[in-house]
Amino acid sequence: MRKIRISVMPPLIASPAIGSTSVENISAFASAAEELGFHSILLQDHIGISGAETYDCLTTLGMLAVNTRRIRLGTLATPIPLRHPALVAKSLANIDIISNGRAELSVGAGWIKEDFVWYGIPYPKFKDRIGMMREGVQVIKALWTQSPANYRGEYYALKEADFLPKPIQRPHPPIWVAGVSESALKVAVDEGNGWYGWMGLEPKEFGLKVKIVDRLCREKGRSRNKVENAMHVQASIARNEKQLREQAGKWMKKPKSFHDTISCGTPEYFVDLIERYREAGCDQFSLVFVPVNKAVEQIRLFGEKVLPSFG
Repeated sequence: MRKIRISVMPPLIASPAIGSTSVENISAFASAAEELGFHSILLQDHIGISGAETYDCLTTLGMLAVNTRRIRLGTLATPIPLRHPALVAKSLANIDIISNGRAELSVGAGWIKEDFVWYGIPYPKFKDRIGMMREGVQVIKALWTQSPANYRGEYYALKEADFLPKPIQRPHPPIWVAGVSESALKVAVDEGNGWYGWMGLEPKEFGLKVKIVDRLCREKGRSRNKVENAMHVQASIARNEKQLREQAGKWMKKPKSFHDTISCGTPEYFVDLIERYREAGCDQFSLVFVPVNKAVEQIRLFGEKVLPSFG
């Protein structure tokens, strides 16, 4: 039977629609995640989102690296066209050292245009953003494994880059690619350790993406067990239907396909949901809980009633 790891995302982003958060809320959530035995803590990486408070991903990871001892720590996902890959490599190498080898990196092509244009950062066409993501992963791996590092591509270049200290993990921390287009999946197969699906990709659709990855691995000649499949969902969990409607009724009332982009349910619902993803080929499943001001109590309920089914 395929095992599945379960990861969680702290409440880094807050707005009137999804509730408020704070450094204390983020820290309490991370402590609960480690105590309850989740596989990893993954952080969103944005400069700003319309109408929301947005805590920085990489500096918050540094805080969590100091305040935790066992749980793995990573991003989901760092948009390479937004952050120069050399700076990403430096930050994640530092986090890997601080955490004694617990860092993971997920990269993306950047899907929120405002993350770029608000700050005068060019927002290239999708083809170029995918190209930047691919080259960015190659640059990061070069910096993590070569001394000195050299690279020349269409978007990035390294010249005798002396990059020290290296990460603890060998050959380097795991690199995931977030995205569901075939071009993104191809980057995952060519350059990464796995891929992440998201935003309402239901289990049947997820399984179809797994088949695309299967094919790309065959074409690449890469062992299929070297590329893992993962899924990320927004979730709202409550002990019973009455509490769920009080907590998440505004999302449940919307016309939606597969709970739109927010999965709302009781513990039994989430046991069934994760099992369906596992059967579709999912190796790792990640959740972010809304409303965020109830994230700590939701992770404790999930840890008590759902996580033991997949231990």
